[in-house]
Amino acid sequence: MQLFYNGTDITSRAGLTACICREGFGSSGDMLEIETANIRDWYRWAPQRDDEMEAVQGTYRTGKMYLNTMQKDGERMRLIATSMKSGAARRASAVYEQTSLADLLALNAAECGMKSAVYGMDGGVVYLHIRRLAQSAPAFMARLLSYEGAAFKTVGGRFAAIGMESIQQKAAARTLRLTAGDRNVTHTKRLNVKKSSLTIRTPYCTCTAMDEAAAEGADETLSLPATDAATGGRWARGMLLYLNRQAESLEVRTAFDAAFYAMARIDVESDTDMGGAWIVDAATHDLMRGKSCATLRRCVTTIR
Repeated sequence: MQLFYNGTDITSRAGLTACICREGFGSSGDMLEIETANIRDWYRWAPQRDDEMEAVQGTYRTGKMYLNTMQKDGERMRLIATSMKSGAARRASAVYEQTSLADLLALNAAECGMKSAVYGMDGGVVYLHIRRLAQSAPAFMARLLSYEGAAFKTVGGRFAAIGMESIQQKAAARTLRLTAGDRNVTHTKRLNVKKSSLTIRTPYCTCTAMDEAAAEGADETLSLPATDAATGGRWARGMLLYLNRQAESLEVRTAFDAAFYAMARIDVESDTDMGGAWIVDAATHDLMRGKSCATLRRCVTTIR
């Protein structure tokens, strides 16, 4: 593996004893944790907050990470970098009117010194009126994108909005063949989690989405700040997708596999009920020991 610091390959001088990357989506971002026995050189290099780091293992790249924690423990140094700059934790309030999703993403990313990009969804949808109340920019965007049936991810110095339906339609990055006796797989089904329907009720509209595969589930009603029926309908479908994806998961532990990255599509072939289409929600890669652990959630394509 290679470790880059402010664009320079320092692998041979870093004295690495551990290198772990944890990635997913949501307001917490990705994290790179390294441990080194070369304390003297790290002090000489005088690391600063938001210095850039990136780990590379073959085709796998962590993307640009920003240093925010140094911890000396005896003869070792532990450094933690995240996919968001340190200013991203600042909470603020704001009111946005007649603002598109793409512009909201760009404004909140710029506040954190980052760029933005929209993938697999319509960044041109306009919000007539929406509020951010004492939230960090990542928390605000992650909340809004969950309404839209999308994922918020920070990667490569960008705030990214990623449409979940577009990910579900992608070709699989990897096909796994699993059996009932696989010791490195944990399959969890939360039988009481799926909702049959979800209704968004506001002073301006009432909109309902249904999951055709969850007829036995409960009905859910939410009060979200939708100001028109088009927004209410999208949010009802988006929130039902968000909730029903939590009903089933696979945890797969394996040798290092670059195909296990957040938002990767995975197909599972199995003679059990694990078979089908899945998406990686989170992954942890131990790059020095050559191990990966991924949490997958099943694709939900039955919401109308």
